[in-house]
Formats: sequence, structure tokens, C-alpha cells
Amino acid sequence: MNREQLNVRAQKLVQRAIDKIDKNPDDAKAYYKLGVLLTEFKDYEQAEQLLLKALGLFSGKTELDLLNYGLGNVLYSANYF
Repeated sequence: MNREQLNVRAQKLVQRAIDKIDKNPDDAKAYYKLGVLLTEFKDYEQAEQLLLKALGLFSGKTELDLLNYGLGNVLYSANYF
């Protein structure tokens, strides 16, 4: 698989994750999964912004723990620790 094919595949994965959020904006796991994808693709700024926004949308301990964990992983991956 060449670089262009990988980029197309990555864009499709991200778009599917966005579609899941659009269909169910009350699913903290969907935000977390998109944050993980963005982190894997080294788009740390987008991942950080997404998870910070998501933290403002949820109030449950389980959801906040998951999103904070994801944000911590983004910051660690980006060497912000």
C-alpha cells in the first residue's frame, strides 16, 4: 500500500468516526475513539481540541474518566507532559 492509499484509508476511518458522533452525540466512547484515531495519525492538535470539547459535553464520572484518559494519551504522545 502506498502513501496515498494509506491517506485515503485514514480519511475514511476518521470520517466513519465522525459519522458515529453525528448519529449519537451523547456517546462519549465515540469521541474517545475519534481522539485515538487522530492521535494515531499524529494529529495531536485536533485530538486535543476534540477531547477538550467533549469534556464540556459530559458530566458522568465514567465518561469524564474515559475522555480525560484519552486527553492524557494525546498530551503524552505529543510530548506535552
